[in-house]
Amino acid sequence: MAAPIHSLLPRLAIGLVPLMLGTGAYVGYRRLTRVYDVPPGADIFRVVEGKWARTRSDTACDSSFIAIRFTPSRGDMIVIRPHPVKTDSGLFDTVTQYPVLGHTRHSIRVASRGETVMGPDGAPVVWDLMLRSPNSYVWHRSDWISIQSSARFHRCRAP
Repeated sequence: MAAPIHSLLPRLAIGLVPLMLGTGAYVGYRRLTRVYDVPPGADIFRVVEGKWARTRSDTACDSSFIAIRFTPSRGDMIVIRPHPVKTDSGLFDTVTQYPVLGHTRHSIRVASRGETVMGPDGAPVVWDLMLRSPNSYVWHRSDWISIQSSARFHRCRAP
């Protein structure tokens, strides 16, 4: 006859393993989809304005940063890069403007003029700049699943 502890352990493991896996999946999902809401009364546009880089290194902020600004009416997001990129008109430029379609306390939705990628509904995709903290954000495309996003961008420190 097996000792009671030996028959209890497999049953306990069968019950705990799915619970642990489920908890791990939930924690991972929450970590991947966490957003930062600006405090009530704060202006998300002012929080987002500034110089950003994909890494926290100072050299990235010197050479591969992007600067984000907004028009006074908040109708357009202006992205300034240190190196020219191809625009929808086929020309190369360091400045690109994106119409702002809306915002919340944690995101700013923009469109790309001349967007050729279509979502499942047949409409051009739009992009959400999603704050993860006051000093980091990711991009999320409207046709991506909720946990999918770009690499994280980090605020460059002031000189």
